[in-house]
Amino acid sequence: MTSDHRRVHPRFFLASPACRFLLIVGLFFARTALLPAQDQPAPTATLELLLPAGATATADGKAVESPRDFTVADLMPGEIRRVKVAVKFADGTSDERQIDVSAGQRLRIAVPQPGPERAAVIGSHPLVPINSAAVSSDGKYIALGLDARTVVLWGTAAGRPVRTLAGHQKPVLSVAFSPDGTKLLSGSADTTVVLWDVETGKPLRTYKGHAGAVVSVAFSPDGKRFISGSPEGLAIHWEADTGEQVHKLKWRDILSVAYSPNGNTLATASVDFTATLWDAKTGKQNVVLRGHREDVNCVTFSPDSKRVATGSSDDTGAVWNADTGTRVTRAGRHTVNVHSVAFTPDGRRVVTGEREELVMMSDAATGALVRTFVGHGAEILSIVPARDGKTMLTGSRDGTARIWDLTTGRELLALTTDGTGKGWAVVSPDGLFDGSEGGRKALGYRFPRGGFGEVDRFFADGFRPGLLAEVWRGERPFPAKPLGRNKPPLVKLAAQKGRASTDPTATLTADITDQGSGTGAVTIENNGVPLSVPTKAEPGSKANVTRVTFTVPLAPGVNRISVRAADRDNSRESPAAEVEVTRPGVPGQRGRMYVVAVGVGDGAKGAKAIAELLRDRGGKLFDRVDVVPVLDKEATRTTIEDTIKDVAELSRPQDTLVVLLCGRGVVGEKAHFAPHDLRAEEGLSKSGVPTDDVAAALGAARALNRVLVVDATAFGGDQKGRSEFGLRGAVERWGRSHGIHSLVAVGSAAPVLAQALSNAAGGDAADVTDWLRSAADRVERSGGKATGVRPDVYAGTKTKGFPLLVPGK
Repeated sequence: MTSDHRRVHPRFFLASPACRFLLIVGLFFARTALLPAQDQPAPTATLELLLPAGATATADGKAVESPRDFTVADLMPGEIRRVKVAVKFADGTSDERQIDVSAGQRLRIAVPQPGPERAAVIGSHPLVPINSAAVSSDGKYIALGLDARTVVLWGTAAGRPVRTLAGHQKPVLSVAFSPDGTKLLSGSADTTVVLWDVETGKPLRTYKGHAGAVVSVAFSPDGKRFISGSPEGLAIHWEADTGEQVHKLKWRDILSVAYSPNGNTLATASVDFTATLWDAKTGKQNVVLRGHREDVNCVTFSPDSKRVATGSSDDTGAVWNADTGTRVTRAGRHTVNVHSVAFTPDGRRVVTGEREELVMMSDAATGALVRTFVGHGAEILSIVPARDGKTMLTGSRDGTARIWDLTTGRELLALTTDGTGKGWAVVSPDGLFDGSEGGRKALGYRFPRGGFGEVDRFFADGFRPGLLAEVWRGERPFPAKPLGRNKPPLVKLAAQKGRASTDPTATLTADITDQGSGTGAVTIENNGVPLSVPTKAEPGSKANVTRVTFTVPLAPGVNRISVRAADRDNSRESPAAEVEVTRPGVPGQRGRMYVVAVGVGDGAKGAKAIAELLRDRGGKLFDRVDVVPVLDKEATRTTIEDTIKDVAELSRPQDTLVVLLCGRGVVGEKAHFAPHDLRAEEGLSKSGVPTDDVAAALGAARALNRVLVVDATAFGGDQKGRSEFGLRGAVERWGRSHGIHSLVAVGSAAPVLAQALSNAAGGDAADVTDWLRSAADRVERSGGKATGVRPDVYAGTKTKGFPLLVPGK
């Protein structure tokens, strides 16, 4: 499917550009002077109200009998009339708003259930458009085909992107899983189709035969063949294993293809207002479906293969008899182009998605509207009902894929990714979310009564690792506190403009205004790194204003100081107030790197190897690299904790502090490292070193560049308590609360991680972000071959990295 296909039909040709210009001008004035009365803008406007089930509405005091047909009459040309719309919901709550209308307008207004507990999930900046979405038959994977020329595979059990399939040269326009879920097809604007191995992410075969963009692909029910379609006017029926072209189906400007579940019929949809059914064995035309008045953008079969559903630019969907070609009913009477269509698994409903934000579910027999789904902000190009008929996945050019409850129409989750799978987020309208730092800043909440906030500003109560996995299992988690109940304080720095300072510190003042929900924690950052600095609070100029004074250490160069404040519950943070302070550097002077290398048992060798790698490859970037080894017998709990605190206090803002913990441990809801003097009878939870404490010590360092690497085989070989979500949650909290770039691996072996870090450094990974992520990918791909235990590994990196190693072998 594609949403930007255009047709040009030349009607006449004039040799002289001047003649063409005069003719156009003449036609314009003739039309405006002689326009018949019936062609003048109608003296009416139409309000289309999209309401939740059970809601009623009035407009200017008159009951709206149909939520899709309210007319404002007797409008004068150029008149703008304000209409008061009042909505009463089934639970007794209400909503009132003023809407301005003028003659000839048709306005669509969605009125969601009000209240602080739900909000609209929208992008805080433009997101990478999603052109196609698919779900594997076993439900293990979600595939998103992106404008970024990649396919991102999400693991539903992992709750996050697990693989990125890269290789296309232009946007990926269509994706489809094989029936057994082991392979994936992707069609691209680069004219090719690629077959991928889902588990490895490697391409298996590339199919070339189209001269134009491949806008649609579909597998046969046995997975042995597939069909691809292109607006060049060609659909190709392929043998998947050999790449043989079984049939070439020629028809004008094909926009969509489908394969019937019984394997007997192929379908193509075209710009000539038709859809065509073909015999899959012979490639001959069976029947042409005629009745649409504009392009047919999408086509699909019912589960029993007896019916076909189509969607068109004439703003409608339709259901057809696959044998006779007769239309059974219209379905999804939209007001804009229909770009996607699907049957529910029982075949009783047909779902249509449009060019704007609306998805409709209709009765497949009568065409009666059953339910609407409102939430997207651009054309919906994919609709995938779940096999159990309970939920539905949609993909949109607004950059989100959304999961819906088919029974209620309730939006459950919105998913987004940056195209690499490294920046990603999963967000619920109720206030829960999961994701990387960059992803959490890509989506935000827009509240019913106004206001917007990035989801990351609700981190304390809303961050929930594994949210996608929970919802995919059928659970419906809710936050402990209602979303958006409190208004965060307002923060204003006394010095808003950039300033320069030759001093190693700067003292700043911030006014924090209570907006009725109190004032809680104040976060101060330098270049995105949280600082642990004392603050002095005193009454401000007004009763609800508190003046906070603090002193921050400055690194040479630009220091971007930001301040945020939370409400009294610490459930919602304010937007950051920022000021830049520039401190001139000393020519030839660079920072130092400190490496605290902790290793116990087999981990001692790995800790030393990683430390030597940092010394050898990082030496050219720093004035010097100091390695502080804490190995085997020296690695008692007290020594480990004291050494990290001492080095942290010794560091300066321009320095880099790296802590390595290699040995044994466990990751559950909390991660603990086993010191040499661990008392086995007490266990890790009592006498181990909490990695949260190590992170806090790193967070108190003066150094602004902070790295934590934890590599731990399970204590005593026991895997109990391992939790990827607990691990991931800890890593993301360390990054947000303490500004730490971290890599945590459990179930591998220190030499494995050390080798992965060394190999990663051998490429182009000079930046700490690239280095840690590349190493994590290598450990994950190893699959636990060295230990027989598949590792849990996660790299938590800040959006902005810093140089750590010199690239090269």
